[in-house]
Formats: sequence, structure tokens, C-alpha cells
Amino acid sequence: MTNIPRNFILVALALLPVTAFVTIILLLFNQEQHKSMELLLEQTAASTVSAVQHSITNDIGVLRALASDHALGRRDYADFDDAARRVLETRPAWLRIILSDRQRQIVNTGVPFGSPMRPVMDVASSEAVYATRKPAVSDVLVQPNRLPEPVYVIRVPVLSQ
Repeated sequence: MTNIPRNFILVALALLPVTAFVTIILLLFNQEQHKSMELLLEQTAASTVSAVQHSITNDIGVLRALASDHALGRRDYADFDDAARRVLETRPAWLRIILSDRQRQIVNTGVPFGSPMRPVMDVASSEAVYATRKPAVSDVLVQPNRLPEPVYVIRVPVLSQ
């Protein structure tokens, strides 16, 4: 019976380097997997940022074109409301288009034309657009009680010709 423990010890000693080797290989493989996953996540994030920037730039272009609509020069807000609703039909991700002055909304495609309009909600952001005369994009807004998913607001100044 003395040979059995001795043989067991010899087998265990023989397997020890193999076990250590396998453990080291698994740890190195795990590190490489982490590096690969990190690189993939960084690439995905960069790609997502690029797509969002492209989308926002495109949206600003559409809003600038709408802001130059001749109905605004004539102060024909009913005609502008029609044009804004036609644009909104082509932009399924948009919730609404709102035309406002410094104090109140003038047109809001979220309500029927001629409905009572609300005051401007984010006066500071609106004033910044008036001051710079450049488009501005809000932070992401999360309001689960009002909106089904996070949104952002793009403000584009209407510059008189």
C-alpha cells in the first residue's frame, strides 16, 4: 500500500506543471479576450458617436431649410405649420417641431394649429441660440413620465432675410 501513495504523489507532481501551464494559458487568454472586448466596445462607441453626429448635422440642415421657409417672412404661421407637418412626416424619429419667439411657442406640431400655445420651457437655452445665432443641441433628456424614451432638442435660429 506504500506504493499507492507514492504513485499518487508522482502522478500529482507530473501533472503539476501541466496544471500550472493550463492555468497560465487560461489567464492569458482571458486577458486577450478582455482587450479584444474593450477594443470592440471602443470601436462601437466611436461608430455610434459618428452616426449620432451625422444625424444631428443632417437634422440641423433640414431645420435650417425649414427656418428659411417663405411663410415665416410673411408671418403666415398656418402655412408654416403645414410645411412643418410635411417635414415631420419625413422624420419618423422626431416628436414635434416648435417655432417660438423669446417668450412663447408660435407653432407646435404636437397640437392642432390655432391651439393655445405654451411659454418657452427652457428660456436659457433659447436665449443662447438668440445670442449666438447658431444652432444648439441639448443634452439627452430623460423624462419617463412624459416621454417614452430619452430625447434631445435641436434649436435652430430663424434669421430674417
